[in-house]
Amino acid sequence: MKNDDKANKIPNRINEFLESGMYGPTLQKNLFECWLHDYPQNPWETSEYYDYQHIPYMYIGDRAYGPCWYNPLSVLYGPEYYDVNDPTSFGLAGCAAKILGSEPKRENVDALEEILTMDLFQDLDLPFKCINPQAVKWIRKNLTPDPNLVLIDKPCRFIYDIVFKDACRQKALGYAFLVNYYDPATEASEYEYEMNNKEYFYGPSYLYDKYYNNAENSGKSDQAYSIVNDAGFWLRRKIDGSYDEIWMLLSQAMNQYDGEWLEYMWGGWEYFNNGYYEEENYEEPYPTEGN
Repeated sequence: MKNDDKANKIPNRINEFLESGMYGPTLQKNLFECWLHDYPQNPWETSEYYDYQHIPYMYIGDRAYGPCWYNPLSVLYGPEYYDVNDPTSFGLAGCAAKILGSEPKRENVDALEEILTMDLFQDLDLPFKCINPQAVKWIRKNLTPDPNLVLIDKPCRFIYDIVFKDACRQKALGYAFLVNYYDPATEASEYEYEMNNKEYFYGPSYLYDKYYNNAENSGKSDQAYSIVNDAGFWLRRKIDGSYDEIWMLLSQAMNQYDGEWLEYMWGGWEYFNNGYYEEENYEEPYPTEGN
């Protein structure tokens, strides 16, 4: 959305939202219930396919949900394989449009930006989406639902356990890996330099060559590949300036929903000069709707 257009619309929108009680739990409920109703769940995204038998399916009506493995932009926009004729494939951005009574459009965040009253992305000269840290701060304060909030007929804590927990844990492990073994600012500078100066820079290869060996020997070897990929996410956030706010958002949400695991995560990292490390297993509680 252009800033001048937004400046004209925002004051009226804020008043409308405040008068209607739209902010807070009402907005959370409307937005996330829409996402659960509309977001297409590919059968290949199930816990059975990913061998997570300890996680049951979550059923809403006749639809089964397993762990969500889509990247954040796919959650925002809808999955890449979307059907252009299917109005239920536009992710959170499309749900924001529905809430405001406008037509969802592919990869269009105008409606969500009206709700946030600011741009979601920054216009930086970088080859990836650059997140506005102030928008993340707004989301942290206004769009983190209470674990006991019921969406459709499921408490948010149960939805987190089934759908979002594994993706959140992967992002947290990537963050902790960088913090434990490196100086994230230095690593981000090196990543940016290589990205801007190499004729053929391919991010996944750079990350694998730079970090995989340490990830394999970190005491978290079963997560090595995802740790490397998510380290790249945090390096890009360091470059675009949203690193601190996104970690605050993630850690705040995980302290509410997954605090025991988050505390456990900081232990058990091998520092290479201590010999072989055998990680102590974390005893995963079985998700129940009463959690």
